[in-house]
Amino acid sequence: MKKPWQSKTIIVNLLSALGAAFYPPLTQYIQSHPVEVATAFSILNVVLRLITHEEIYFSDDGLL
Repeated sequence: MKKPWQSKTIIVNLLSALGAAFYPPLTQYIQSHPVEVATAFSILNVVLRLITHEEIYFSDDGLL
């Protein structure tokens, strides 16, 4: 098991959200191409999920 900050999926999604929130050119691109961006993120998340081998946990006694 691994901590959330060791998850490629969580890191990629967090960086994407931060980029969209704080980098205006990325925000404009997303607004101009919502279908393409949503499709790309869906594919990326599926690929990251397929290469993940460990569960994520937040505490020693419980899984997410």
